[in-house]
Amino acid sequence: MLLVTLLLAAALGPTDPGVHSGRAGQTLVRPPHLTGTIVVDGVLDELQWRQASMLTGFSQFTPVDGVAAVDSTEVFVWYSNTHLHIGIRAFALNQFKTDPKRI
Repeated sequence: MLLVTLLLAAALGPTDPGVHSGRAGQTLVRPPHLTGTIVVDGVLDELQWRQASMLTGFSQFTPVDGVAAVDSTEVFVWYSNTHLHIGIRAFALNQFKTDPKRI
């Protein structure tokens, strides 16, 4: 559903790169059309990721629907002539950072 919304928004009008919070109701995102190349290496350090639309403010589904998510997540979205680019930064509580086996 998110992919369909993003593609539809991209086709409908001008882009609005910036921060969009789902919990604040900012769910219509028009990702920017960008050029250049990136390296798919798990590191979002290219200029395009800084120019991308950022989705944040996610809520959880369980155990209680609609409550702010315990862990923070940032989703970056932009598109080129040939690809839809989605990058994710998912942050975990300190308890998981100390023991990678628990992730």
